[in-house]
Amino acid sequence: MKKIIVFVTLMILAVSCGNSENPENNSNEIIVQNSSSSKGSDKEIVKSAEEGKEIYQKSCSSCHGSKATGVDGLGKSLVNGTFVKNLGDDELVIFIKEGRDTASPDNSTGIDMPPKGGNPALKDEDIKAIVLYLRSIQE
Repeated sequence: MKKIIVFVTLMILAVSCGNSENPENNSNEIIVQNSSSSKGSDKEIVKSAEEGKEIYQKSCSSCHGSKATGVDGLGKSLVNGTFVKNLGDDELVIFIKEGRDTASPDNSTGIDMPPKGGNPALKDEDIKAIVLYLRSIQE
């Protein structure tokens, strides 16, 4: 029952804050349900776009650049390209989690994008914070 209440509360928050899949969402925080508490109770973890920027710098900037404008021969710009803009938040989270290898017909760089940017320690809330950061820097 508690999980249902938390879920409904999160849905109300999502609706009241706007559609999270809308790239023009101006929210600077993201709420993530964490069901891995040792006592079985749910916790809400709040990550901001600023935290997402810090995580991005550690996990993504070596290929996409410190300002997410891309690195020649490695990763494309995440600021002004259409790829990030055309994916919803959930789709972008899945993409980052799965990555893209060179065998994919959609890979236009000839370079693997490793799952989680090569950082297997990234948690879902970290990836969602990265997405929030990317949304905040879109041109």
